[in-house]
Amino acid sequence: MCNVQPAIVPLQSNLKQKTMPVKFSVVPRKNPSKSSEAAMSYIQAKLRCDTTFDKLCKDADSGCTTTKAYVTTALNGCLTIMEQALSDGDIVRLG
Repeated sequence: MCNVQPAIVPLQSNLKQKTMPVKFSVVPRKNPSKSSEAAMSYIQAKLRCDTTFDKLCKDADSGCTTTKAYVTTALNGCLTIMEQALSDGDIVRLG
């Protein structure tokens, strides 16, 4: 087993610097094509919960003066544009 510290990924913010802790575990895995070799250690992220599109829209709606319908329309538009950019091979940066 390797000695690995938890990764903290910084998020950019105009107001203050925030951090996003990512919990993970180290798991041993063997290479199926080379079963005679020893297992290697890999990092596997632990997921906390799912956030749905509807919940994102509700949360954005509660934090501003716009309605959920407008937030939903704007997010759908952004996702469509991002999908097109990614399919064209572009890098999409948020924040």
